[in-house]
Amino acid sequence: MLRERVSEILTFFLIFSFCLFFYILVRIWDNATRIILTDVKVLTDDPTVERFVKNSLLLWEKPVMRYLGEIKELDTYLEKLDMRVENRNLRITVKVRKPIVCVQMRKDGNRYLLVSKDGYILEMNESAIFEGFPILYGVDERSKKDLRIVDPDVIEFLGRFSKLDARTLDLLSSLDYEKMLVYMRKGIIMKVNNWSNFFDNVGMLEEIVRILPRGTMIQLLSGGRLLLLSRER
Repeated sequence: MLRERVSEILTFFLIFSFCLFFYILVRIWDNATRIILTDVKVLTDDPTVERFVKNSLLLWEKPVMRYLGEIKELDTYLEKLDMRVENRNLRITVKVRKPIVCVQMRKDGNRYLLVSKDGYILEMNESAIFEGFPILYGVDERSKKDLRIVDPDVIEFLGRFSKLDARTLDLLSSLDYEKMLVYMRKGIIMKVNNWSNFFDNVGMLEEIVRILPRGTMIQLLSGGRLLLLSRER
């Protein structure tokens, strides 16, 4: 009877020892193959976006690199997602697109698009504008493909628009791309002969708003010359 009891104890001990050994072996293998996220660099001047991206990625103890690649394809805010593995350490560099203007397509009803300088549509709103951004009207809906504006002329416009400083943007309420009109503070309206000429002469906008009376309509000619227009024109 005692011999049987000792045999049971030894059997249990052997099984337990084997399980423990196998568990330790699995843990050693797991640690040897695990990719640990140790560094996240977010290229954006928006601290809220930076915190969100970092916190989201650092939640993963063992990130799936294929999934990270799919995120970049699905999220238009992500301009660059660079992943490097060095000695089992995963380093991620994220560059985030920045919205610059609120676009309403010419035949798109009340839908407003928040767009980046390279034409990517970052957000859409069916009924309201995005506060804090000038509105760009008159963009042909055919210039959009999927979640991006692809017309090279519109892309060039957006690129130059993105370089306007905050002080200049504060003078603008909206622009009409097709009709080539700029709506400024005090109800001042400027007709432009071409958009390149407008961007070359944005330095005069502050003086125009300061000097001209409310509701004035002017035309910007080549060389930065201004022509006073009647409102009926």
